[in-house]
Amino acid sequence: MTEQQKIQLLMDRAEISEVIYNYATGVDQKDEKLFRSIWADEITVDGVGGSFGESRPATLSADKWASIIIRRISKFAVTQHTLTNPKIEVDGDKAKCVVYMQARHFIQGWKPGDSIYDMGGYYTHNLIRTAQGWRIKSYCLHVLWHINPPAA
Repeated sequence: MTEQQKIQLLMDRAEISEVIYNYATGVDQKDEKLFRSIWADEITVDGVGGSFGESRPATLSADKWASIIIRRISKFAVTQHTLTNPKIEVDGDKAKCVVYMQARHFIQGWKPGDSIYDMGGYYTHNLIRTAQGWRIKSYCLHVLWHINPPAA
């Protein structure tokens, strides 16, 4: 690998990390514009059954997905998504990023002593390089555990 290729790989990994971390920031701040900005125009999502009742992969517009997620997450007063240990593989204009996830969800009106919906697992993101930078084309949420899930 040439020096220029090494530099490009480092730049790609840094940009991909920022895209992935903007997932958490967009959700936790309920910022639909920021959340939408990380996705390709048409995406495939899978594995959100642990948190939202979806049970199979779905392909939809990123605009619709951003609206759905921000609407669903807005039923919580506060959330905090922590994403760690990104494992990024870049192959030309495609990339894969697996990242650990833990998320805390505080219901509206939460007070000390009330239950907190906690979950953990990992995301698998498949990204593509676009004219606007790296964007998520598909992803899967793998929920490994959750405590105190909210009533449907």
